[in-house]
Amino acid sequence: RELHISGSTIRIDEMPQLPCRKIVFEKDFIPPENKFYEHTDLNTFVMSITLRSPNEIRQIYCYPNSPFAKEYEKIIASTEDDGCSYADVLKCNYLPDDTGICGDVNLDGKVNLLDSVLLAKAVNGSVTVNDMQKKNMDCDGSGEIDIDDVTTLMQFLVHAVDSLPVKFE
Repeated sequence: RELHISGSTIRIDEMPQLPCRKIVFEKDFIPPENKFYEHTDLNTFVMSITLRSPNEIRQIYCYPNSPFAKEYEKIIASTEDDGCSYADVLKCNYLPDDTGICGDVNLDGKVNLLDSVLLAKAVNGSVTVNDMQKKNMDCDGSGEIDIDDVTTLMQFLVHAVDSLPVKFE
């Protein structure tokens, strides 16, 4: 299971208790301010996500220079300053800044039928998507996300078009 977190409204007590192995912090995610430990500059939300017990293995993904990554790197640096590096345990997987695969709406690195279903739901307003997903949704290259993108993605999936984005004249 995979959990994508974006925005800035989540608190640690709002974190879903799902059995997820992969947590992706999107570029626009801003960790909440410290509320419990004001005497430290380490973000308690980020600490609680990353400093897990050994039997609770999770992979953390984030974008370099994102607000989450900056807080995360402070935690790693502080453990190294204390002489007990948790770098192996706290390993963060950095995502490329402009990883955008046109048509990959669910951000799993592949373009398939699941993406077309998610795109159709986003177009009709039944789901919300983050900025990276929106970027990948413009399958017809028009700059607008609409039903034409769903049609174009389906054409790509059945090999009626060779590549995305496609500009139709």
